[in-house]
Amino acid sequence: MKNFGRVIVSVAKNDDPSKATDEAIDLLGGMSRFVKRGDRVVIKPNLTFDRPADTGATTDPRVVKRIAELCQEEGAGEVIVAESSAVGVDTERAFEVNGIRKAVSGLGVKILDIKRNPFVKVRVPDGHAIGTVEISSIVLSCDVLINVPKLKTHDQLPVTLGLKNMKGVIPDEEKKRFHSQGLSWAIVDLNRLVKPDLTVIDGSIAMEGLGPIFGDRIKMGIVVASEDIVAADGIASKIMGFNPKKIDHIRFAWKSGIGTLDFRKIKVVGRSVGSVKRKFKAAPSSLLKIPGLTLIEGGACSGCRNTLASVVYDLRQMGKEQLLKGRTIVLGQKVKVPKDLPEDALLIGKCLRNHMDRGKWVSGCPPKNAWILGPLGVLGDESDYAAYAKNA
Repeated sequence: MKNFGRVIVSVAKNDDPSKATDEAIDLLGGMSRFVKRGDRVVIKPNLTFDRPADTGATTDPRVVKRIAELCQEEGAGEVIVAESSAVGVDTERAFEVNGIRKAVSGLGVKILDIKRNPFVKVRVPDGHAIGTVEISSIVLSCDVLINVPKLKTHDQLPVTLGLKNMKGVIPDEEKKRFHSQGLSWAIVDLNRLVKPDLTVIDGSIAMEGLGPIFGDRIKMGIVVASEDIVAADGIASKIMGFNPKKIDHIRFAWKSGIGTLDFRKIKVVGRSVGSVKRKFKAAPSSLLKIPGLTLIEGGACSGCRNTLASVVYDLRQMGKEQLLKGRTIVLGQKVKVPKDLPEDALLIGKCLRNHMDRGKWVSGCPPKNAWILGPLGVLGDESDYAAYAKNA
């Protein structure tokens, strides 16, 4: 919605995510501005991992349900909720654990796992990081695309909002390639090709710290919305206490003409930024700060990073975090593997298969948690680990 040349970003606050969603979209002029009778609408939530929404890791089902209802009230011909979870994560399970499938079950809404559906290779004109990319054919062919990311921090970016959420419209192999080619610019190249008509950022329960999965939940009760994805990310970042002009992928998107970060051209309606602002803890500058653990990382994709973070989470839950003390862990597509690695160093993932003789190589793309826990001694002797890994 433009107002005398200004981009409108709405900020709504309500403990009921459905009502906050209603208000945020009403402040933009209502869903009728985006959806017409007969339209095929794709709603793209954030289901990075198979985690409930109340952890702050995934989009609240009530937000998705209300958006679907509003689309149907405008006469949408078909409403599809489509997602591709992180590398190595089963999207169908994520839909179940999150609760979206159950939430929309009575609406006649289609649930679609992007990973199991066709992709189309698209050229990126003058791409900064990538020359071509495979994109979901469903997303490319829809009449209306509604982006519904989560308000949370990220261990690489440092926030994951609207622009980053578009990474879920590409296959796993492309996600891995984005990390090797330069994640921030690759995200921008993708967003030049896939442009949501509306971005609705779910900040009902947000996440700070070690996002996008293992951070701490924060009850915010807000929804931020705009037709300008860059402006939406910019205002959401300010609410989180970050300067969006210092966040590479958001700034690059602005400079590439995808949207604006010129706050003289942005009008915030509803709640002011100051009235809902809270300083979020950033993700640790290192992936995992654990006393005694030496982590050597370079260009790791979200699959290996998230798996390793999950392993640490498991160890903490079991009270065995001390098993990491004195350990060296190596991961990443671009990592420089030292020549003097300890014999018990763990080299994580398929990307390090050429260094398997340098320590204990853990295969997989990404590995399963058990395959890393075994060499750490959690599962007993090597035979126990081998049996466990075979069936994991």
